[in-house]
Amino acid sequence: MIIKPGTIIKDESSEYVIEKIIGEGGFGFVYKAKNMTNGLTYAIKTVSTSFQDDSKLAAFENEINMATKITSPNVINYKFTHNGTTFPELPPYIIMDYADQGTLTDILKKQKLSGKFFDNNQLLQMFIQLSNGMSAINEKLVHRDIKPDNILVDSSQLKITDFGLSKVAGERTRTMSFKGYGTLKYIAPEAWNNDKNTIQMDIYAMGIVFYELATLQHPYKVVNDGDVSLWKEAHLYCIPDNPKNINKHITPSIGSLIMKMLEKSTSKRFNNWDEIKQYLVTDKTEKSNIDDIIDSMLNTRLQKDTTFQKEKAEEERKKKETTDFCKLVKYQYNTSIFALLNKFVDNFNSKYPNGNIKLEVGSNYDEKLIRNTITLVSGKVLTIELVALLERDFVRTREYNDFGEIITRTQVEMPVLKNRRIFAWGRLYSNEQIGFNIFLLEKTGEIYGEWFLMENTNSGFSRRRRPEPFGFELSELEKEIQNINVMNRYNSKIFPLDMNKFYEYIFRYNS
Repeated sequence: MIIKPGTIIKDESSEYVIEKIIGEGGFGFVYKAKNMTNGLTYAIKTVSTSFQDDSKLAAFENEINMATKITSPNVINYKFTHNGTTFPELPPYIIMDYADQGTLTDILKKQKLSGKFFDNNQLLQMFIQLSNGMSAINEKLVHRDIKPDNILVDSSQLKITDFGLSKVAGERTRTMSFKGYGTLKYIAPEAWNNDKNTIQMDIYAMGIVFYELATLQHPYKVVNDGDVSLWKEAHLYCIPDNPKNINKHITPSIGSLIMKMLEKSTSKRFNNWDEIKQYLVTDKTEKSNIDDIIDSMLNTRLQKDTTFQKEKAEEERKKKETTDFCKLVKYQYNTSIFALLNKFVDNFNSKYPNGNIKLEVGSNYDEKLIRNTITLVSGKVLTIELVALLERDFVRTREYNDFGEIITRTQVEMPVLKNRRIFAWGRLYSNEQIGFNIFLLEKTGEIYGEWFLMENTNSGFSRRRRPEPFGFELSELEKEIQNINVMNRYNSKIFPLDMNKFYEYIFRYNS
């Protein structure tokens, strides 16, 4: 049976008539209904038919049953849950208190239209109510879906609802289990890494709600609300502006409270709601001279803390960017070169009974370095070394003469060949240093580069004759890359990746 306006549903002692639909969520629909015995209004939440398989229904019923154990003036009271068996003619549903003034999302929209911020007293009252509600919830479970849509307003009282995603604290979560449009906007950094459910996840999410109440805007500026990767990047690496920079009327302690709730590291975030509530009750709206001095100190300290957080987040972003770049280089090397070398060696070893060629991978102590050794049947060794070229390794300080004044500038000078950035540089070489260069050039419009080889020989200008052909070492790169194709002590021949060149060296030194 499908619930719709006019449908009669029941609990243990009463009947309710469905009046109209008032909301729609990821699990189903919410209706306004009237108790036919006492005339009171309630909300009825139903489970959508697409949700009704045994495992999901059992999880839904279990989580809602946990919610029925929570008692607080700031949590919606769940009066009755029906799992579909007590009244078999009716689908699963929940009977709960009805909130007559919509959601906190509605309140935020109205406040934005007014063009005015909530004053400090209003913010403190809302923060205290929400903290009281969360304190009661987190005694039993982690909500996991805190957002303004899940906070209802009933006679100016804020009430937290929707426990469809709640979990017992300590269980692991999966990022993709979060439901509903916009929920990505409230996921704590540690939740993206599949960490255990903790109260601090809810504290972070509610910190974003507090930020929205204080500033009437979300702390992160993401251009595409539905882009999971952009939201993950924001939550893990972006530091919000101090809310006091947006709303200059809030007290410094409110700004400090919100920023501490939004700390990326759980070790720096509040541990529980008692800490937050204690922080709130010490905030005053009427200030003495001493309070003004403290406010000034708090503002200064908060600005420094925010700067530090931004620097730390930028450091983490660059670290991740570096790791991803090194992984990209290694992927291209493994698929374009190493895999073919390995196949060639395996093919030889399978056919030669008197010894094996050994292709070995060096240790991964440096994420930007690739090192392979090829120990041949002859006992001779070929080495392949390749290094991902990172911006941090090419920061150079130069002095310039500006009309007699010496100016010092620090800048990144990445090696470039034919107007294309070099992503990685390396060489294959024997014990005698005979070999060739291997390098990866950027390819316009693509994240993957293009492999090239380069053989170098002595020219008539060479004073020191090197065994040839040879590959330039990394320490020579910046100087020698500028001399390619010009009159120089060395001649360089560049050609696209050709695995036969690797096989020729193996053949030569294996004999």
